[in-house]
Amino acid sequence: MFFHYYKRQRRIAVFLPSFVCAFVLFALPAWNAEILWQDGPDRVVSGDWAAWTTRGLSGIPSKTEIGDQAVRDCVDKIDAELTEDAVAALGKGIRLYGWAQFEREPERVARRFKVRAYASPDEKKVSIERLHSHDGIDTRAVISLPGGPIQIENLNEPHSSDSTVMATLLSVENFVVSQEHYQKQFFESMINLDLPGMEPVRAAYEKGDRALAVYELAEFYRRKTEPARFIHKPVAQSTENTNPAGETVCTHVLSYRGETFDLGPVIQWNRHPSDNAEWLWWLNRHGIFHTLLGAYLNTGNEKYAREYVALITDWIVNNPAPPYTLTRVATWRNLEVGGRVSDTWPATFYGFLCSPSFSPQAIQLVLGSLWSHGDYLYHHPAGLRRPSNWSVVDSTGLAALPIFFPEFKDSDLWRKEGYERLAYQLQLQVLPDGAQWELSTSYHCMCLNRFKVGLDLARDYNVKLPDDLNKRFESMYDFLMWTVKPNFDYPALSDSSPSSVQGFIREAAHRFDRADMQYVATRGKEGQPPETTSKLLESSGLGILRSGWDANALYLCFDAGPVGTNHQHDDKLAIILSAYGKNFLVDVGPSSYRKDKWRWHAISTAAHSTVLIDGLGQERIENKQELIPSETEMPFWESNDRYDYAVGRYSCGYGLDKIPVVHERHVVFRKPEYWIVVDRILGEGEHKIESRFQFADDLEVHADGLKAATSGSDQPNLSIEAAPLDGLKLDVVKGQAEPVLRGWILTDRSKQIPAPLASYTIHSELPQTIVYLLYPSPAGENAGAMISECNVDDETVQMKITRKGITDTLRLSLQDKTVELQEN
Repeated sequence: MFFHYYKRQRRIAVFLPSFVCAFVLFALPAWNAEILWQDGPDRVVSGDWAAWTTRGLSGIPSKTEIGDQAVRDCVDKIDAELTEDAVAALGKGIRLYGWAQFEREPERVARRFKVRAYASPDEKKVSIERLHSHDGIDTRAVISLPGGPIQIENLNEPHSSDSTVMATLLSVENFVVSQEHYQKQFFESMINLDLPGMEPVRAAYEKGDRALAVYELAEFYRRKTEPARFIHKPVAQSTENTNPAGETVCTHVLSYRGETFDLGPVIQWNRHPSDNAEWLWWLNRHGIFHTLLGAYLNTGNEKYAREYVALITDWIVNNPAPPYTLTRVATWRNLEVGGRVSDTWPATFYGFLCSPSFSPQAIQLVLGSLWSHGDYLYHHPAGLRRPSNWSVVDSTGLAALPIFFPEFKDSDLWRKEGYERLAYQLQLQVLPDGAQWELSTSYHCMCLNRFKVGLDLARDYNVKLPDDLNKRFESMYDFLMWTVKPNFDYPALSDSSPSSVQGFIREAAHRFDRADMQYVATRGKEGQPPETTSKLLESSGLGILRSGWDANALYLCFDAGPVGTNHQHDDKLAIILSAYGKNFLVDVGPSSYRKDKWRWHAISTAAHSTVLIDGLGQERIENKQELIPSETEMPFWESNDRYDYAVGRYSCGYGLDKIPVVHERHVVFRKPEYWIVVDRILGEGEHKIESRFQFADDLEVHADGLKAATSGSDQPNLSIEAAPLDGLKLDVVKGQAEPVLRGWILTDRSKQIPAPLASYTIHSELPQTIVYLLYPSPAGENAGAMISECNVDDETVQMKITRKGITDTLRLSLQDKTVELQEN
């Protein structure tokens, strides 16, 4: 094999026979990568020479006889922990093709694990290598055949990444035109040349003038007027003006969520610069292409168009669509594939058509990869075993791509399949109360956005959908309306960070002609108020106990439902509270998706305003009883003009040993002033009970006996007072790191922010009941509220709350779940 290196536009080009290049680029059936064994994220892959070269390897392996025991001996020598089935598959690959590779797709590609085996037939040797996270070879075992000794080499050497060799005749332009196999597939299998307007393209191709056909194809796309949202007029005059955001992309010094990396002159699209897996996933969604388009349209500087063409063609050539699902490889995760083709790639493809730098050959190359995206989504849908937000995103992508590009021969097939999948996911994943079944408010909004893209395109391009689909879609907005906080943020449940949904609710008011949503979105300036202020969302188990819809309303979200299907936290019976325009009790946030102590803290019971038993949290994420709404212990609910009353229950045990203690939490909202929280701990024996209340990081909290209160004369305040109980103690901590994490906010995803935590603890024989008064007060007003009397037994709480010269007498029956309230 002859290799010729040529450096151009910050990339290395390799001259290879053209038939190889066609196989490499677009995942044709001729690219015979064969999966010999697979178990979850692990697989052993082998195949023909093209499949071998796409892994960046030279030489021509030939099938060689080797016994499985010899393979096992070599694998053991390099300390690679492979199962017998995986070892047998490696041996099979060597015998069939001369090579095989064990590949693993971990949650973080930075820790990927590979074992590569290949034969050198001339020397009668087989090499088996263990590769480290950057595709360098750690250790190599070489065995001489038949039955010879095994030699071990400890190399720890750098190695080229697993990416396709860029096969080119000195430029993208020459490369595309010269690929006979690619041209044949493109014009005969990908693009429909019988469509109106394609006559010049078809005529040129039938004459054998491929260069002219590619030119006419570009002209066809530059004449298009749809999709109108993406079509831009040519920039009137080229300038040398610059745009700061565009300049940053051109330098390849990129930032995401607080981390900045210099990616160098050639971006390695599948190599982590960070131990945060999200960084690389973000990079491969190609939002930087949007940045370049904005810079180009604002300045007319061709520099940004040239950079876009260089980046997208580099990505295409080095990242061909695989012939199997790559669930954890950033370049071809379904989440990124679906997002690219429903947004980033169509928008920038059509947006840059006004640039002379976007050459006809580059246009054809992008179209070829777009076809590969559609083909990949069609054959490898996400979430076959466990549908999730991924399934929504890639279904939307498959539905949207053929609307943006109806010229593909497969467009009708993709559109039909995409909308069938999208409709199914909407019916499957959206619960009757409108919540997306992962029960993470961030991912609810993400899925809502993707459903919206698909449904809007169906409306605009007359795609027929089931009649009841829009009603289910509308219910997702209902969920946001009922759960929205007075400051328009949603409650940040599970893997969520605070974000405003005012725009969603305003949009829904117009879209569905909803006067109640208009009222909520405008804080009562327009429309009509919803039927009630407080609401139990019955499927998701969320109780919203609020005083009104104004900015100063009192608001408490009580999470007493299922754990959700993904992105879960062990946070049942947690509360989130705001009042008088101030966030008081908050969810700490998801942290990043690193598998470190902060992530484990974020998802743990310890990070939420609920109860720990013996220092241990809930264990419900894998518990079927907590996963399925129909089997979950759902909350009791009563609401009237005087009070709201919600009761939730957790009974799946604490800690890995599932300590058999039950937490039953009663929440009463005395409208419109305060809440009573009763923690009823049921079980046997003596246990340590800890009730935690996590405050926002911008608050100062002080302890006075059994009262934890914020302080600030110029801001609203909240006091939490526990009824007197022998042995009950209050501790307020902030930013504690040892021996355990306590008092942190992690919503920034890149920082850990100290925040006050009020912790009430007691060692007690069970059953035990602890009663709290949560009393907010507006700025400039002293709360002056107190529990003046409280009597508790196993079945009843009788208490008096005094404030502003008024005393409420409250009798709460814990068994019958009834409230008696009298004001004196």
